[in-house]
Amino acid sequence: MARGVRLRTSKHISVNSKLEKLDLYSSDKLVEGLGIVFYVGMAAALLTALLGSPGWAFLLLVFGSFALVARTALESL
Repeated sequence: MARGVRLRTSKHISVNSKLEKLDLYSSDKLVEGLGIVFYVGMAAALLTALLGSPGWAFLLLVFGSFALVARTALESL
């Protein structure tokens, strides 16, 4: 039984060491990148719609909105 406790303790220490190596500020760069993807997607959708392809414009609007939703979700974490 002591052996099982020892394994759990070493596993717990391993998880803690992995969490210490995690860079919590790297998500800030991802949030900024998703904002850029959103605005580029909206501009590309506008240009595509003006050039006469409403299907592709709608697709770009959907992809841009997914980027905005992902950005908002990451900001709330």
